[in-house]
Formats: sequence, C-alpha cells, structure tokens
Amino acid sequence: GFFKPLAAIVPVLACVAVVSGTRPSWLFSLPIVQWLGSISYTVYMVHIPLLYAMIHLGGDALNQNPVAKLVGVLISIVCAYFLTVMIERPAMLLSKEILARHSRRARP
Repeated sequence: GFFKPLAAIVPVLACVAVVSGTRPSWLFSLPIVQWLGSISYTVYMVHIPLLYAMIHLGGDALNQNPVAKLVGVLISIVCAYFLTVMIERPAMLLSKEILARHSRRARP
C-alpha cells in the first residue's frame, strides 16, 4: 500500500534534513522543530517499546492500522516529553552538581 514507499522515503528525507541542517535555515529555527529536537533521543528510546506493547495488546489488526500507529507515535512524543522533564533533565542537573562538588574537592 501507500505506507511501504513512504517507509523507504522517510530515511532519505531524514538524511537530507540532517545534511541541510549543517547550514542555518528557517526550518530548524522553528520552535516546534527545536522542541522535538530536545526530546528526540527520548522519543527514540520510548517509541519501539510502546508500539510493541500496542501490537501485543491490540493484535495484528492494530499493526495494520496506520491511524493507530500514528496515535502510538503521538503517545510516544507525550511520554518522551514527560520523561525528559521529570527524569532526564533533573538527572543531568544532578550529575553537573556532583561533578562540580567533586572538582572542588579534588583541588589542592
């Protein structure tokens, strides 16, 4: 169907976006794109387990439904945002604080 060619085109478009992002552009300056970039790693970590869980709970019919997959991706984005805000950012701040304390103690 329609989604097989789309699945082949998306990686190519992603590569073009990465290469074009090496120069300043208006696309990568948009707030929504920057926000998605700030949570992109967490989306990457969350989306596969979430989609597998949806398929496990909903069966093969859910796997064949593109709207259900889109909903799964949107749920992944929401989960990634909350994980970023509640876990990743506080952990990064804590690690900076621990490193700063360690650096102060290591000085003679």
